[in-house]
Amino acid sequence: ASQILASFGTPLRTSPEGSRWQRKKKPQLQWMLGQIEQVIRSHPEHGQRPLRLVDVGGGKGNLSNLLAETFGEEFVTVQVVDISQSAVRNGEMRAMRRGLGNIRYDAQDATTLDVSGVDVV
Repeated sequence: ASQILASFGTPLRTSPEGSRWQRKKKPQLQWMLGQIEQVIRSHPEHGQRPLRLVDVGGGKGNLSNLLAETFGEEFVTVQVVDISQSAVRNGEMRAMRRGLGNIRYDAQDATTLDVSGVDVV
């Protein structure tokens, strides 16, 4: 297991044992975090500058907020793009409550997204 996954103890949310969150969502986020960690660490410029990550269809930002918090401002900036204005507002509020300064939410159609300069989508 990676160092990042070992430190996954930061609660994204609290929920009772056996809840859908505990059974489905948390393991899914742990798996995705591990996959993305491999991509980030293998990037030739990892550690030299913050890598720019874009989460297309990121909704409320469960994964994106976790990435921003786990890797920190030194290693990543995260942009969440979702067509749903309400999901974007929800994600912004969650990020603000967590004190995340390396994440941005945009309500837009992903087909209009400029990905020049993006390291990981």
